[in-house]
Amino acid sequence: MSDETSAIWSRRAVTAALTGGVASAAAGLMLAPVQRDRPASVALDTPAIRRSVRLLAVRGRELADADDGLVEVAVQAPKMPGHARVAAAHKAQRPPIQRYAGAPRIVVVIDDVGPSIARARQAIALPAPVTLAMLPYAQGVADLAQAASARGHELLVHVPMQPSYGANPGPQALLLDQTPEERQRLLQWNLAQFSGYVGINNHMGSQFTEDSAALRPVIETVRAANLLFLDSRTTVHTAGRTLASELAVPFAERDVFLDNHRNADYLALQLAQVEAIARRRGLAVAIGHPHEVTLAALAAWLPRLDARGFALTSVRAVAQRV
Repeated sequence: MSDETSAIWSRRAVTAALTGGVASAAAGLMLAPVQRDRPASVALDTPAIRRSVRLLAVRGRELADADDGLVEVAVQAPKMPGHARVAAAHKAQRPPIQRYAGAPRIVVVIDDVGPSIARARQAIALPAPVTLAMLPYAQGVADLAQAASARGHELLVHVPMQPSYGANPGPQALLLDQTPEERQRLLQWNLAQFSGYVGINNHMGSQFTEDSAALRPVIETVRAANLLFLDSRTTVHTAGRTLASELAVPFAERDVFLDNHRNADYLALQLAQVEAIARRRGLAVAIGHPHEVTLAALAAWLPRLDARGFALTSVRAVAQRV
């Protein structure tokens, strides 16, 4: 049995690995531990990579929202005498995997729905029950939400929260330098922009969701409104699971980001990863965005899930008190 460890690669390295194979990219790959500030890189042992590195998942901070940055990658290294283990790697802070009985279930969430009306309509046209996380500040979001509900889609409020590295989360975002009263006012504004949703998830928010004191009132508001919290996991240090457990709020979390890179080959790799997780655990939660390549890949993939032995379901159907 091999160990899984979480590592940080540059976007360029990940792109090279995914397009040209890990071995061909290995010489240029750089690794660093997960930290708030970007640390110095540590070179990996190239022969070991060629023999053993397998991309298991791509996770990270605001990867779907920023044009560049670092990518957190799960790397598998074999137990070998004298093997140069991934020395500075940081193990992902996740609880033991929970396994689910029955047909493997897959949840597909489309974030950032709303600013592009055309792409929102394409997302709404996908087979239900896809979950649509709608940006509250989008013009006409209430009408889009009504149309999505009529098609049988589940809705989430995609609440903008402060990210790391200075990325812009958009208007009406929850920020750490705001007073608690201002954050609560903004949260209520976000929740009031459309109806029919079952919960919230974070838009960006890698810095905000690490701050338990700031996130707690958000989760308390979720509980008071009988909603659920889907943690987009834009940081491995999120306090979402801990607070949801403490406050008895129905909770789910993202397993795979589908489209950190917007090309068909990458989408195919990520969708295969979703299937692999679902078969292993009985459940996988994927998050994508209303990009043309993502919507096209999902339109082709979703109708085949039933024949492949999977059950497409909603966040509400899988959210649990943790």
